[in-house]
Amino acid sequence: MREQLAYSLQDLGMTRMALGRIETARTAFEEAASLWERLHNLPMLAENWTNISYIRIMAGEFDGALAASEESLRLAKSIGNERGQVNARGFVGLAPIARGEVDQALALVQNMIADAERVGHPSHMIGWFYLGWLYTHLGAYARSAEAAERGLAASVGFPPFRPANLAMAARERIREGNFAAAEDLLGEAKQLGAGSTLQAIELLVDMVETETFLARRDFERAEEKMAVSLAKARTSGARYFLADALRLQAALHRVMGRSDAARESLEEAREAAEQIEARIVLWQILAELGDNEAAREVIDFIAGNISEKALRQDFLAHAQKKLEA
Repeated sequence: MREQLAYSLQDLGMTRMALGRIETARTAFEEAASLWERLHNLPMLAENWTNISYIRIMAGEFDGALAASEESLRLAKSIGNERGQVNARGFVGLAPIARGEVDQALALVQNMIADAERVGHPSHMIGWFYLGWLYTHLGAYARSAEAAERGLAASVGFPPFRPANLAMAARERIREGNFAAAEDLLGEAKQLGAGSTLQAIELLVDMVETETFLARRDFERAEEKMAVSLAKARTSGARYFLADALRLQAALHRVMGRSDAARESLEEAREAAEQIEARIVLWQILAELGDNEAAREVIDFIAGNISEKALRQDFLAHAQKKLEA
């Protein structure tokens, strides 16, 4: 009876996680974890802790996410489960990415991709999205473009993760000015993602679609899609993407001549980023608010966490351009 209940709670948590109901998914997974521990079902307990790590990342609880990932990894190692060890690291790279801890993020994600490819685990497909997301925020666009193409090639035939890579590839097409290609990629992402991917990925697709409309100066459709994105971010409890969504809303207000509304959105974005220590987007928000002194403090922190000289130079050049804009 307890095993049946544990499976039911696990399934319930997965359903709620996919729908973006962060807090109700958390409750289901935590109750399931207690049962799996009492049943001494270590494979399911390890998987459960991985799911909890995702919930905590989306909620902006990065220390808790790292702890959940470590517990999942410990359990998987104790039973010699290589796929479980990869699975344990499937989401946690997003935590140091948000914090601007670049060296740690790269080590986590690159090792996860290599191990996932070695054992045939699908996590390598979403790992390329993580790298693209990081490199885009650092202004390392040649690297983000490469990550997008690698992600597209890796995720063929796997609908749960492919929409994230399609969205990142669409971002690259927008940067190139190829809006038609971007819309084609986003069309495929929406078709694949309907009912088969995480709501966090759906939110990413929505934001990139907003960027496409904005680049085309189709402000009416941009506002409609922006409203959808923000509603998802707010109601799901997915604080991870909230600051990015609000920053995008500010950009929309700005090009439409609504300077006061743009500033309000940026102030809210600043608060959202500061609450979860999302430095990777915070420095950009501060620069757009004109608070260059505070922005430089965050930039210095991020640069101090980039050991590779070329990547650090790319980031600092991008940041300086942003400060001077």
